[in-house]
Amino acid sequence: MKRPWLLVALLAGFSLPAFAELKVAVFDAAEVMAGSNAAKRAAGTLEGRVKAAQARINDLEKPLLEKQKQLREQAAVMTPDKAREAQTAFNRDLAAFRQQAQRIQGDLEDENVKLRKRISDGVRSVVEGLAQEKGYDLVLPKGLVFYSGAAVPDVTKDVLARTNALLDK
Repeated sequence: MKRPWLLVALLAGFSLPAFAELKVAVFDAAEVMAGSNAAKRAAGTLEGRVKAAQARINDLEKPLLEKQKQLREQAAVMTPDKAREAQTAFNRDLAAFRQQAQRIQGDLEDENVKLRKRISDGVRSVVEGLAQEKGYDLVLPKGLVFYSGAAVPDVTKDVLARTNALLDK
C-alpha cells in the first residue's frame, strides 16, 4: 500500500514542465514473470522435485506409521513403564521425522526462491536496458498504476521477448 504513495511523492517532486517531459512506459510484471520460458522451466523442475520430495517423505513416514500401529496393538499388554518407554521412543522418532520433512521442504523453498530471483533479476536487467535504449525515465509494473492513457506504451511483449532471450542462453 505504501508503494503507490511513494510513486505519487516522487512524481509530485517534478515540476510541471519536467513532468510533462517525463517518458513513462508500463509492463505486466506478473505476465512476464509467469510467462517467461525460464518460469515455465522452473515450474516443471519444481513440480518434479516436489513429487520426489513427497515420495521421500512418504518413504520416511512408512516405518513410523508401522511403529505407531504396533505400539497401539501392544499397548494393552505392556506394563505402564514399557508403554511409556515405547511412547517416548516413538515420540523421538516422530520428532526426527518432522525435522527431516522440514529440511526437505526448506530445501524446496530455497530452490524456489533461487529460481524466482534469477528470473526477477533477469526481468529487472531487461527493463533497465529497455528504458535506457528507448529513453524512458520510468517503467512501471501495471499493478502499481491505477490508470495509464493510450499514449503510455505497454512494453510487456518486448520485456517478455528480451527476458526469454536473456534467460534462455
